[in-house]
Amino acid sequence: MTLGTNSVKVTKEAGSGETTCEILAYKGEPAVTVSEDAAEWLSASYADGKLSYQYTANTGSKRTGTITLTASGVGSTSASLTISQASANEVQYKANITAETVYNAIQAKIAEGFEVVEGTGYPLEFTVTATGTSDSEKTVAVTFTCDEITYSTATTESFAFRKNITTSTEIGYVSEIVITASKAARKSNYGDLGVRYSTDGSSWSSLGNNSYMTITSTSSDSNYVSTITNTNEDYTWFGFVAPYSAITVTNFEVTFTVQ
Repeated sequence: MTLGTNSVKVTKEAGSGETTCEILAYKGEPAVTVSEDAAEWLSASYADGKLSYQYTANTGSKRTGTITLTASGVGSTSASLTISQASANEVQYKANITAETVYNAIQAKIAEGFEVVEGTGYPLEFTVTATGTSDSEKTVAVTFTCDEITYSTATTESFAFRKNITTSTEIGYVSEIVITASKAARKSNYGDLGVRYSTDGSSWSSLGNNSYMTITSTSSDSNYVSTITNTNEDYTWFGFVAPYSAITVTNFEVTFTVQ
């Protein structure tokens, strides 16, 4: 027996969903059970090759339930789906880093007397305000550190970076990143535009075959828009890496989720 997915994370609001279920060499429909600890808020049923589930609104802390399908034939086979529902107190903060944000940070350094050599990359640190997605009055400051930004070519429309751009503030786990750049984001640190993550801000890893983070990219004019989604709440730091050549960035947006 194979399910389309074995884990789903849902919001604190009531809702429903479904996933495919493939059963081979077994007769009849599978029995569906919900773990006892989730029976009050989670329900499920099977029909026509699909497992459907429903969940009530969460008014407390984060909760998890397991749905198990069991089919009988010569012996039995089973598969499980874990549903994780967000805490009622969950808050999402979104930080939008535009080319103008970076340009203004560079101009502030130049105004302080920093001398710029044409075509040379320099370190840059800047802080932006992340705003609550459901309550704009909730804000938090987020600091980013860049290894090499080419100051002389940065404009309000784009900037070029090489090596690393990383968060240097821990807010919550990084649930989504959207970047518009001259290259599509890749899971490898050795790609044109690699994505890295960290659980503590000191040791970094590439995504590799990591199943918690997924990347989708679409082309837009001469740029690529890449969306990185994450379901692992331990990943509270992230970074971009351009190890070989400079990447031109228009903007990127980071969503931090606080439980």
